[in-house]
Amino acid sequence: MRDDSFLRMATPYARSFLRRLFLVASFVAVLPGMALTFAAEPGSPLPEGLKLTEPQIPIELVGSLRSINERLTKQVPPAQNAAVFLLIAVGKDAFEPELKADSLELMGVQALPPDAPQFVLLEDFTKFLDGVPPDQTHEVALQIQDELFAAAEGPWSVEKYPRLLAYLTANEKSLKTISTAADQPGYFVPMLSVEMPPRLLSATLNIERRFPFIARMYNARAMHRLYTGDVDGALDDLLTCHQIALLLANGSPFDVSNAKAHVVDAFATRGEGLVLASGRISPEQLARYTKAFRALPPLPTADQAANIGERAIVHQEIELLSTDEESVRGFFEVPDASSRPAEKLPDLSGLKWDQALVGADGIWDEIVKALGTRDRATQKELFAKLDQKLAQWEESTDEDVEKFTEKLKSDPAATSRWVGENMAWSLRPFWWQRRFSDDRARVRRDLTNIGLALVAYRQDHGSFPAALSELTPKYLPELPVDGHTDLPYDYTRETDGLARVMSKGANQMNDAGNFYNDDQNIELK
Repeated sequence: MRDDSFLRMATPYARSFLRRLFLVASFVAVLPGMALTFAAEPGSPLPEGLKLTEPQIPIELVGSLRSINERLTKQVPPAQNAAVFLLIAVGKDAFEPELKADSLELMGVQALPPDAPQFVLLEDFTKFLDGVPPDQTHEVALQIQDELFAAAEGPWSVEKYPRLLAYLTANEKSLKTISTAADQPGYFVPMLSVEMPPRLLSATLNIERRFPFIARMYNARAMHRLYTGDVDGALDDLLTCHQIALLLANGSPFDVSNAKAHVVDAFATRGEGLVLASGRISPEQLARYTKAFRALPPLPTADQAANIGERAIVHQEIELLSTDEESVRGFFEVPDASSRPAEKLPDLSGLKWDQALVGADGIWDEIVKALGTRDRATQKELFAKLDQKLAQWEESTDEDVEKFTEKLKSDPAATSRWVGENMAWSLRPFWWQRRFSDDRARVRRDLTNIGLALVAYRQDHGSFPAALSELTPKYLPELPVDGHTDLPYDYTRETDGLARVMSKGANQMNDAGNFYNDDQNIELK
C-alpha cells in the first residue's frame, strides 16, 4: 500500500494558474551551465509584508515546557529563523488551529506576507490537470508521488515525467522561499501540544513532517536539472537538503527530529553520488561544490538531543506526576474505573520533586556521557554498563501503591530519587541504535567526500587511483576511516573508469542480495 500522507500536508495555494503551468512545463528548460542559487544571505531585506517582533512566551507555559521553549527561541532571532521562511512557503495554517496564536507569538511573527505563494498540494494540483476525472484525483496524485520518488534515482526528461515537472514548476516559488530558509543560521519552531495537559511527548511537529517530502522534491528537481545540463542548479538543490538537515537537527534537538534530519541528509547523499557518477560535472563545478560541501558541519551526534530535548521530556513527565492524575495512573500502572474497580492512587504530597529530578538526571547523565563518547571501545564499555543496569531495572519488582506510600513516609528523599530513576529508565533512548545512526551519518559524508576526491583525481589523471591513499594530500587533506569500524573503507577499482567505495555497515557483513542491506557505498564510472 502506498503512503498518501504527503498529499495533504500543506496549506492549499490559490491555484487558478495550475492548468497553465502544466502546459508551460513541457517547454521549461534551464540553459546548460546556468546556476540558480536561491539562498539569500542572512541579514538580507525581509520579504515585503513580513512583520516580526520580540518573541513572547505565553504565560500558560510552565515548568520544563516553558524552559525548553525559552532555550530554543533564544538560539536565533526571528529575522534569521529558517522556520519563519518555511511558514511563508507553507502558510501559518501549518499549525494546529488551537496552537496557531501561541506559536506565532513564540516565533515573534506578527504577520506573514499576505500574497506569498504557498506550497501546492499534490491532490490540489491533480484537480486542475486536464483529463483527470474528479473521482481519480487521489489515484493520480499517488501516481505523481511515485514518479517523484523514482525521479530521484537518476537524470530524467520532461518526456518521462511531464506531470511531475509541472508539479515542481507549480511549487517553484515555494521552493525558492524554502531555499532562503535553508540559508538561515538557525531554526526554531515552538514545542507545543494540543493535549491537555500539554506535554512534550505529544508536541505538534507539523512543519518538520514536511521535510522528507520537500527533500524528495529537491532531489527530483536536481536530477532533472542534471539531465538538462544545469549541474550547478542540481548541486544547489542537494546542498539545500544538507542545510535543512543541519537546521532541523540543531534547532529541534529531539530524537524524532533527528530521525527526519538523517532522512533528509541521506537523500542529499544519494543525489550527490548520482551527480558524481554521471560524468557531467566540470572541474570548476567540482571544485566549487567540494569547497561548499567540506564547509558543512557534521550532523550533531545523538548525545545532543538526549541532553537537551529528551532530558526536558523526562523532567516534564516527572513534573506532571504532581498535577495530572492520568500521569500518576500511568506511572504506577493503576487502572481507572473504566476497566475495573478503580484503585487508590498514591499520595505524592510528601515526594521531594527536586530529588526526583536528581534521580532522573543521575541516570540521564550516564546515558548522555555514553552517547557522546566517540572512542568505540570506551563507548562499548559504557553501553554494556547501561545494558546491565537496564536489565536489573527490568527485573526489579514494581512497587505496589501501599508499599510505595510506606517507603515515601520512611525515606522521602530516596523514594523520590527512585521515582526519577524509574522515569528515566522508562523513557531511555536505544543507545546502540543511536550510535549506529551517528555512524551512518558520518559514513554518508565520508563517501561523498571521497567521491569528490576520486572524480577530481580522474579528471586530472584520466583514471581512478589504484588505492585511496593516492588521494592525499592533494585531493583529500586526510583519508577518513569507516565510521562503523574506524578501519579503512573498502575500495575497488574494477577498471580505469569504474570504482567503488563501500562500508559494510554496523553488522560488518556484505549484505548484497540480502533483504536487510546495511551496506553504504558510492559507485563512480
